[in-house]
Amino acid sequence: MACFNKKLRTVGWKSDWQVSSAGTWTTPGIPTTPAVLDVAKKLGLSLEDHRTTSVTAELISKSDLVLVMERNHKEALQNEFPEARDRIFLFAEVVDTRAYEVPDPAGGSPESYEQVSRQLSEMVERGFYKVCTQALRLRKKSH
Repeated sequence: MACFNKKLRTVGWKSDWQVSSAGTWTTPGIPTTPAVLDVAKKLGLSLEDHRTTSVTAELISKSDLVLVMERNHKEALQNEFPEARDRIFLFAEVVDTRAYEVPDPAGGSPESYEQVSRQLSEMVERGFYKVCTQALRLRKKSH
């Protein structure tokens, strides 16, 4: 997630963390659409080099924490990767301790991308340390 990586850089966090984005049901290698590039630019993010990536067993196994936007994403990943069940959360569960969905704007209007991008950016701002704490807690638990 580009806004989370930006926040890591802004606070000067030095870590071995890798923050990435992957789609539950996507075709790998698709570049970012012009509408999404425009929205990202407004938020101070650069996605020119971004390409879609699919969730894989390898990616899940390397992840301390997996955050998803919608319940169906969470359920699908927990069913496909039961060994990671306790590391998969709705983003809102971690940030706001409430299990609500952030609608995936894939295939939607430019306005929907902008609305969701702003919502995610705000969630990263207010929940950054909660996400970091949860990731560290899960990392300790797994080692």
